[in-house]
Amino acid sequence: MAKVQTVVTAKDTGERLTPKDAIVFSARVEAGSADVELKPEQEFQKMIGFGGAFTEAAAYTLSRLSTEKRAEVIHRYFHPVEGLGYSMGRVHIHSCDFALGNYTYVADHDTELATFDISHDHKWVLPLIKDAMQVRGGPFTMLASPWSPPAWMKTNGEMNNGGSLKTGIRRSLGPLLHKVH
Repeated sequence: MAKVQTVVTAKDTGERLTPKDAIVFSARVEAGSADVELKPEQEFQKMIGFGGAFTEAAAYTLSRLSTEKRAEVIHRYFHPVEGLGYSMGRVHIHSCDFALGNYTYVADHDTELATFDISHDHKWVLPLIKDAMQVRGGPFTMLASPWSPPAWMKTNGEMNNGGSLKTGIRRSLGPLLHKVH
């Protein structure tokens, strides 16, 4: 029998971070019912890994820790034996909801992307990724995704608060994006 410890994490309640009775997993009794039934021989999709987001806010927060504590946190997430063994990561293109402010990788109205520059991420995000790779023992799968296009590309003129991609931008960037693929 395997037990799983459970903890209530309901915000603003008296039970926040309160340990509860463990859940006990056991084999299903023949002809009985089961709340969860595992069938490891039946595959639906391939799992390529587990991981988390490399955001500017997380990287900045870790940079504020002592060198030893920062290394300990990275070790606990990425070490393949002594940690969680994270093997994937997501990084934002431009700023995101978990950045210290809004920024983009291109200058306003640069539809050729000639000013493309990721130097902003050299301060906190890239060092965190490099340290995680070192603890992991090599490279891992990364997904880079934008939260928002630059404000000048959007109908509301803002990176935040909704809006959508301007039709003209989609047309002008289309040929350039096809070259990337």
